[in-house]
Amino acid sequence: MLRNVVVMGGNARMPGLGRRLEEEMRRLSPSGYEIRTWTPGDPVGYAWRGAREFASSAGEDAFRTCSVDRVEWEASRRSSTSKDLLNIWAKLEEQHAADGMMIM
Repeated sequence: MLRNVVVMGGNARMPGLGRRLEEEMRRLSPSGYEIRTWTPGDPVGYAWRGAREFASSAGEDAFRTCSVDRVEWEASRRSSTSKDLLNIWAKLEEQHAADGMMIM
């Protein structure tokens, strides 16, 4: 998951943001994790185009099969495979909350 971080939205245009995120995640993650960020050429429209493509090519039940509800999310948080990655995000959220920022 950490080797496929897509930096998008208006803030992705800030020079060096992808590199900074990569450095912060590397500092907070266990050694040996491969970490890589990627910023698309049009970071503002990238998410919208992806959602449009998904909606136009997927069947009626695609959203339900590709999403999780709160119960499934909470169960995944307790699993040992995702626990380390969630701890990294929790650390990032705490660090940025102290700076008055929010990770979305």
